[in-house]
Amino acid sequence: MTPRLIAKLAEIEGIIGIEESIKDINHKRAVIESTNENFSVFASVSRLLLDVLEIGGAGRSTPDANIFPMVVVGIYSAYKQGDIKRARALQNELNDLASLIGFGGPAFIAAIKELMNVIGIPIESTVKSPCHP
Repeated sequence: MTPRLIAKLAEIEGIIGIEESIKDINHKRAVIESTNENFSVFASVSRLLLDVLEIGGAGRSTPDANIFPMVVVGIYSAYKQGDIKRARALQNELNDLASLIGFGGPAFIAAIKELMNVIGIPIESTVKSPCHP
């Protein structure tokens, strides 16, 4: 969606944010600049978490936080405290960790679930096919 369309949607009561899937940071910036301050823009990929925060975004809704919570929360907290050097170091750590498990598809979901088991959060790691009507 274009930033202009997202801005129009943001004016509708009940629409409070978007997880912007376009990976171009300039597009995200345009969305943030074209919407009001009560509209939240979230990154679609973990490697953009700090970048999105730096341009006024809200953060990232990420499965990585299930397995690397201290790193993800650390990025957000360091940024909010103005410690950009620490936030950048943690962002680099998250990028390295995320690259180990890959992205997308059933293998990614299974890896997230299995890693949750490894860190002590019991969850079935089987990935089921989507439901069909």
